[in-house]
Amino acid sequence: MAWKRPIRRKMMTATGRNDHNGAETVVHGRTSSDHHAGDEDQSANASQEGIESEVSAAQGLVRSSLSQFFQHGLPSSKWDVFDTSDRMRLAYIGTKVSNLSHLINLDQSSRHFLVYPHPEVHPSPPLTSRMNIPSAARDGAQDIYAPLSKELRDELIESFFGKIHPIFPVVNEEQFRSKYDHEQDDTPLLLLYAILLVGAHVSQHLKVKRSRSTFKSILFKRGKWLFDLRHENDRQHLVAAALLFTWHLENADTVSMNGYYWSGVACRTAYGIGMHRNILSDPDTPDRMPWRDRRLYRRTWWTLFQVEVMSALEHGRPSMIHLEDFDQGPLDARDFEDFQGAQSTLAPHLQYCARNVELCCIVLDMLRLTSPGHPKTDSRLDLEAFQTRLANWAIGLPMTTDFWSLQLQLHYHCVVLHLFRLHNSGPDLALGSINCAELCSGAARAILSVFETMIATKVLDQCYSTGVMALTAAAIYLSKETQRSMTDGAILVALNHVRDLERVFPIATAVSEYWPNADGVLKLFTNLADKFKVLISDQQQPPAHQEGFDINTLNEINWEDIFAYSYHQQSTGTDDWMNAWPGLEE
Repeated sequence: MAWKRPIRRKMMTATGRNDHNGAETVVHGRTSSDHHAGDEDQSANASQEGIESEVSAAQGLVRSSLSQFFQHGLPSSKWDVFDTSDRMRLAYIGTKVSNLSHLINLDQSSRHFLVYPHPEVHPSPPLTSRMNIPSAARDGAQDIYAPLSKELRDELIESFFGKIHPIFPVVNEEQFRSKYDHEQDDTPLLLLYAILLVGAHVSQHLKVKRSRSTFKSILFKRGKWLFDLRHENDRQHLVAAALLFTWHLENADTVSMNGYYWSGVACRTAYGIGMHRNILSDPDTPDRMPWRDRRLYRRTWWTLFQVEVMSALEHGRPSMIHLEDFDQGPLDARDFEDFQGAQSTLAPHLQYCARNVELCCIVLDMLRLTSPGHPKTDSRLDLEAFQTRLANWAIGLPMTTDFWSLQLQLHYHCVVLHLFRLHNSGPDLALGSINCAELCSGAARAILSVFETMIATKVLDQCYSTGVMALTAAAIYLSKETQRSMTDGAILVALNHVRDLERVFPIATAVSEYWPNADGVLKLFTNLADKFKVLISDQQQPPAHQEGFDINTLNEINWEDIFAYSYHQQSTGTDDWMNAWPGLEE
């Protein structure tokens, strides 16, 4: 396989030193320093030659790929006309406005499709090349071709397919396992690292639990390097890897890193290969795009749809996906036929994905209401329409304690809270029969109850990053209710709200093992709760000892300290962490 140890041994032999106590060793009349200087010159020359060769190959493809496509790809009925399917690209012709669509229409003798096989658009860099590996990838534990011991790799892969894949189905499990289990050289290394990363997120293996953050960080850095290298020809793997990278929180940057960024990368790549189009409608001619791949494209697209829409909701930013821009049909049971397991176990997975997609469609319309360029409408009509849609969606929601149902419940209550809190401040927005305050209050407390059930049933590790969004929304609402009650002089009601707010603390502590930004939620609302209790206590003093109630005292908070991001390097014990890293296969 591509990650086997001998590659590293060869490189170590080629670059090893033979210095002893700093003394120079004479080799055939030259000192060791002269010898090393000569080696460095040769290495620099080899590196320059390699770069020139790579540029030449890339320019050759730029000049020839389009003509090859029209000469061989367009008229051929064979899907693997360009060598093998592992070496080809997929070309999406775009809508009727594109040049490529009009060029294809010039060929009136062939049947027309949405996607075509296309020759390589850039040469694949050999994985055995070590010349230009960035320093970020050299983390000192082991090289990029040896991702963990076989025993630990297997554990992380099983954790991924058992806990995440069923509701995040962006990988063809059968195809991946076939290559991985038989140690085939064409096992997609990028996909392997992305799967190991998410497996490390949910694994309960002792070594992983002791150093989960560090495991994920190293796996992510190597996976990202492979992503940037663009070694993968199959761009579905790029979309899948970008989506799997959203399971890792690199730092506090929510613009150019982390889930929001990777969701955008996945969107652009998916649009580029026509993942948003109904490729099931392409003519079913022999040797065209395999149905297995068409189904995988559909599952990947709908997973991307959920990730992108919920990310837009979390940050209050525009979604890169709009309902009018795609024509993929709803998921059905046939899209999950290549899953391993009995059909009875697949039904909840399909139900989860289908129901969550329906909820995200409602969210997309909600987001339009707050878009700066959206025309102002009657708020009463908007809320009544959304209330009806959400009610129809919730009627069929299974109220069980399995993870799939709990995650759907969490998303539903989060959406309700996001929508109706928009209209829960000021008498001018008290909209008739729609009791926004009651809906928000119920949703906030329901979110806490769902989390408490997840912790009790030990499924919290499977919760996606949307969990932190829901927990934060609930804590914000409870804090606002506390403020409102204290301003109105309802001290006992305010104290009840503080008690509910304190339910957030053990939840945030548990969630922070998997999503470190939950620690910021814990710090913030612990500080707020403490200040609330001081203010409540002051109101119980005799009038002569009372200080004037000033809600602005809540602003005396060290926000910089609360939102300071720290990805804790967990200790594995008395040994140095790197020495405790699982051993490599010899």
